[in-house]
Amino acid sequence: MDNTGHVSPPIEHVLRDPQEWAVRFESVRESVHAVLPGAFIEHIGSTAVAGMPAKDVIDALIGVDEDGIESATAALASSGWIVEGTRTGHAWLRDEGTGPRRVVLHVVSYEGREWRERCAFRELLRSDGTARVVYLAVKRRSASQSANWGEYTAGKSATVRWLLTRSPS
Repeated sequence: MDNTGHVSPPIEHVLRDPQEWAVRFESVRESVHAVLPGAFIEHIGSTAVAGMPAKDVIDALIGVDEDGIESATAALASSGWIVEGTRTGHAWLRDEGTGPRRVVLHVVSYEGREWRERCAFRELLRSDGTARVVYLAVKRRSASQSANWGEYTAGKSATVRWLLTRSPS
């Protein structure tokens, strides 16, 4: 169970038509822009990488002014998004409902460290086949050893950092 009371299903990686994930992301972008018209929004995570197996969850990066993270998170929560967690400079919300996650919003400072790293990692996966192979193996191992989303993410973090440090960007 996550910190919002939702039961975490087993984490499975699927391969979908990249257009399906792109269409779902565009719907998320429109929904977020209706609440935060000035926000910058990027499709991140494995669903943003053509041909990459991924958990069937759209990750969207929402960039706002650094001092606007809390108010943006509150506005999204007021419109039905569920706050799953916060830490300094980052809040994450899931789509409404009690079923499995379909969308996660990551609210961060536009062009801050979190923004730059998450966009850089997406670009690395799009351009580097070796990075994709390494990351997919780590994702699968982490999914098999994790009881919830937090453990799954933590199980990948060292590899993400390592891949970013070896990247020429």
